Amino acid sequence: MAEVSARKSLIAIVALLLAFATLVIVGAVVNDSYRHSRDYVSSLAGRGVEQPWIGMLGFACFAAAHAVAAMRWRRTSRIVFATLLACCALILVVAAARSSCPGGAAGCSLPDRPSVTDVGDAIHALGIGVYVVAYVFAAICAGVVLVRRRHRWLGVTMFLLAVLSVLAVGQIDEQSPGAEQRIWLAVNAVGLVALGGFAASAAARDPRSAEETGD
Repeated sequence: MAEVSARKSLIAIVALLLAFATLVIVGAVVNDSYRHSRDYVSSLAGRGVEQPWIGMLGFACFAAAHAVAAMRWRRTSRIVFATLLACCALILVVAAARSSCPGGAAGCSLPDRPSVTDVGDAIHALGIGVYVVAYVFAAICAGVVLVRRRHRWLGVTMFLLAVLSVLAVGQIDEQSPGAEQRIWLAVNAVGLVALGGFAASAAARDPRSAEETGD
């Protein structure tokens, strides 16, 4: 039963991530002149864009993938479980606090546009910043749990994914922010599949409780 549940969770995570990617593509199609290499994903849910509900629904799918991954850790590590749920909540905050794009989604990420124009933009930016930290923290905590439970190579893998996430978000610049943001999201998506898949399964196989390992 546990293996079936794990398989279903993994399928759900992958399906939600594919839905997110599909909705981003659809949102780009309905917004004239939008370019994946130039424009941020969040612009598709912004104020002043065409069919913003598409981008918001995409974010909801991305958030749900984090929630499914979190549920895989609820009996293994309270810290990983709570942090992934926090990531889910932060993504919903980012989607709800829609960035202002008065000229439409296309070009909303250009460097000559102010990044913060009102409270909504400020909350949006803050939500992204906190999510970056929370996601990396969840991956590191998962790695610690795995190392403590004698799954050292899996733990090291989670540490590497955390480092890659930091490096990916750090390389986002003004030249092609859209493409670089998508690289970061892809890295996080791979990490999320790992968190909800082999990492959670391996951690759950250890007979010790979360209390005994200090998690």
